[in-house]
Amino acid sequence: YKVALQLVLPGTMLPMVMGSGLFAEVSARQSRGEEVAQTVTNNIAFASLFTVPLFFGALAMPESIVVTVFGEEYRSAALLLVGLGLYQVVAMQSNQIQAVVQGLDRPDVILYVITATLGVNLVLGVALVYQIGAFGVVVATIVAETVKFGLLTAFARREVAYELLPAPVRYELLAGGAMFVVVEGLH
Repeated sequence: YKVALQLVLPGTMLPMVMGSGLFAEVSARQSRGEEVAQTVTNNIAFASLFTVPLFFGALAMPESIVVTVFGEEYRSAALLLVGLGLYQVVAMQSNQIQAVVQGLDRPDVILYVITATLGVNLVLGVALVYQIGAFGVVVATIVAETVKFGLLTAFARREVAYELLPAPVRYELLAGGAMFVVVEGLH
């Protein structure tokens, strides 16, 4: 798990910085009564700039990546790499929406969402670890993060009219899919 996580962490640096800035920007603009939708849309548009290619690269050749970086003994981390790559795509989008909700000064919503996310992750993680092993923990984490994203988005969209899937995100996904096809074909 740790090996796979180390391989996907570089994609999180930019979105984490962006989320911190978005929190401050939303808070400042909201307190002045200014519009924040375009700022939120811009952050969402570029939050997955590195996580999408990392995910599709991991999907195309997970074993090769893990074995090349860490050695043959870590081959079993390949499936975890793919799952954690997908998790990072969802998590970095959730990070942006959480920054919006924090900027709107709604710690109560954040508490509710994090509690629900933890509950889903814990219950599903325990159930799935017995069914499918370590990958069950990753599946539970992906599902919990998707729930978090959904809950945060449901609240944030009522307060701020931002684009949920801006054009750059669609292009990132399209480019990532094309990259997957090419890399998978060559690999």
